[in-house]
Amino acid sequence: MVLYGACRKEEPSQQNVAFAAPTRTPLPPLDNCLVGTWEAETITPIGADSPYKGGTGFHLTFKEDGTQVADYSSMKPLKSESIVLVYQGSAEGG
Repeated sequence: MVLYGACRKEEPSQQNVAFAAPTRTPLPPLDNCLVGTWEAETITPIGADSPYKGGTGFHLTFKEDGTQVADYSSMKPLKSESIVLVYQGSAEGG
């Protein structure tokens, strides 16, 4: 899944510059077997020596139009001996 950050609004400059409106490239269709809502049952942290455990329970929804929704409201915290990471909210994109 690819998530994009929010755009920053830059202060106006002294130059008159025109920008074309962004265009959205159509997403390729998804295989029908992926369409629906999935729950993360197992998380494998990146890196063989990662100290983190947990992180299961979040949901990913794949729509027929290729967009995805990640819902972290039911995600278990990722924990190490000294750090607890909690994810909340949701994100949608393509």
